[in-house]
Amino acid sequence: MASSQGSISGAFSGEITFNWYPEPIVIANQLRTMAGALMQMEGPLEGARAISQQNIGEHFDTKTGPDGESWPEWSESYAESGRGVELLEQSGALRAAATAPSAFHINVWNGGGELFFDADLPSYGLAHHSGLSGRTNRWGAPSPLPARPFIGLSEDAEIAIVETFDAWVGSIVGGFSSGIYVHEHTPSHWVQTRLPSGRWGPRIK
Repeated sequence: MASSQGSISGAFSGEITFNWYPEPIVIANQLRTMAGALMQMEGPLEGARAISQQNIGEHFDTKTGPDGESWPEWSESYAESGRGVELLEQSGALRAAATAPSAFHINVWNGGGELFFDADLPSYGLAHHSGLSGRTNRWGAPSPLPARPFIGLSEDAEIAIVETFDAWVGSIVGGFSSGIYVHEHTPSHWVQTRLPSGRWGPRIK
């Protein structure tokens, strides 16, 4: 326990003793430990990768883009050709590439980190994602390819990632403890707690 004493002059005169629980050196060590833990971002980034991987797979399951809008159906002529099976699932190669663990890269450095998407998509992958409004057929007639976006996160997935980081920070900061007690000797006698907000709490003695 560390303490200091002093006096107050003016309307009130007396001696006040400040007792710190825990001692300042303990709080300083806790802050150093907490700072070091907050620099190790691999855990929450791994969680973000799992959420992102699952969410992109859900786009293929539900045939919707990250904004929740449904993908356009096949054109009537393409559907009648017999080639138009389940949207973007003809061979499964596009879905497999977009949801592979290797498509989500984690880069961590001292005090920071990032997660980015860099999938090895088939050559037609980005065309299906973004669409080709100016595409023509072999005879030069307009044959646009509508966009069926699958890259990106839904709002629910973004919230889940934020919650993952919130839980990670909370698990680290939650172990931090500090408190200040003031024991005023004269002219009255009480013990009062310092609240985390910085204000004084109720008298406890």
